[in-house]
Amino acid sequence: MKKYTKRITCIALAVAAAATLTLAAFAAEYASKPSFSDTPAQSTDVTTSDLNNAIDDALENDDGVAVATIEAASTDNLTLSANVMKALADKEDVILQIETDEVTIEIDASTIENTKKINLSMNVANTSKKSVVNFKSNSEFGCEVKIILKGCKLSEDVLENAKAYRYGYETGPVFTGEDGLPYFIATKGGSYEIR
Repeated sequence: MKKYTKRITCIALAVAAAATLTLAAFAAEYASKPSFSDTPAQSTDVTTSDLNNAIDDALENDDGVAVATIEAASTDNLTLSANVMKALADKEDVILQIETDEVTIEIDASTIENTKKINLSMNVANTSKKSVVNFKSNSEFGCEVKIILKGCKLSEDVLENAKAYRYGYETGPVFTGEDGLPYFIATKGGSYEIR
């Protein structure tokens, strides 16, 4: 009987010591006041309602194609649902244009082959040597996505022969629009360099 009492006492002491150490660890973790971001992550999901309103207000471009423009706060958290992609694909003769401060994103409905959700969230960095577009997703888009760089700092001479590279592999040329802004076409996410 004494054997069992000693074992039970040892176990109880071990549990008490572990609990004390755990409490000490928690107390050390919260010695300083925790901080929280004042700006919550903003989602910039484009809805079918947004798309339909933009299509109603669409203006024709020089080629006679309707351009439906949607303003987005940023590209930090930008997604197009499968429903939006399906609604856009059903139009066929519409270009969806998403305007942000850093880039303009265009999707021509005629290029849509797969109406799945697309994550267009990205970070953009521009220097005098290159522009970098980092999509948060590596997935296939199921369509062609035109990325127009508004803050590109590359010279006209460099842009004349510039190419787009995805993870170091060339994906195609960089074009310059009538407004002088460079753009490239992407069919999937990942990290792109324009140089």
